[in-house]
Amino acid sequence: MIARIKQVSFTPTRLRRGYDERAVDDFLDAVIASLAASSVVFTPTQIRERELPQVGFKGGYDIEEVDDFRALIAEAVQLLH
Repeated sequence: MIARIKQVSFTPTRLRRGYDERAVDDFLDAVIASLAASSVVFTPTQIRERELPQVGFKGGYDIEEVDDFRALIAEAVQLLH
């Protein structure tokens, strides 16, 4: 799962709302660190429901793609624990 998180890429948004890229990247880095340490820092619910700031016209990551990927991570975490 760690390798998949490291390799994921999301469609950039232009002229529409998206998740702030830095916030998404920082969150995924924290999830990777949690998985690498074999510690349960994030529950599946926390992964799915983590509030991420949105940006307007400066560009961000596609909201639906990020949410779908967070659901995938949450399912994997659920299976691990």
